Amino acid sequence: MAFAKAQAAAKPGLPVKGNVFLSVKDGDKQRAVTIARDLEKLGFVIYSTSGTAKTLADAGVAVKRIAKIAEGRPNTVDLIKNGGIQFIANTTDGKRSIEESRSIRAAGIQHKVCYFTTMAGAHAAAIAMDHLDKVQLNRLHEPHKTLA
Repeated sequence: MAFAKAQAAAKPGLPVKGNVFLSVKDGDKQRAVTIARDLEKLGFVIYSTSGTAKTLADAGVAVKRIAKIAEGRPNTVDLIKNGGIQFIANTTDGKRSIEESRSIRAAGIQHKVCYFTTMAGAHAAAIAMDHLDKVQLNRLHEPHKTLA
């Protein structure tokens, strides 16, 4: 709950519905399956590049494959710019994927998309998203209104 509150205070905050872009390095693929299943249960649609998409599909997760930037268009950045992604979890390894992740991060920041670059952060976010309906935010100025 604390993480959900912290993310609500940070902008853009955690989404409650929409599409997820999940693309991770090989060492993170099994953990990505768990996160994808959690997000799928919450009603999110999962988009991934080829390697992650194959791992997710093999594990029974419904996934839509999206082109890497170098593979042409439409690609991940296009989807982000068109408002088609509300949550990004992207880990990288190697020069090429690090370069692509810069474009993805830049588009995510520019279009105010919730973004995580570690599996720990993405997993914490997925857990928090499952509890957003239980989170009660108390604004600091509310209690003081009665004193004025």
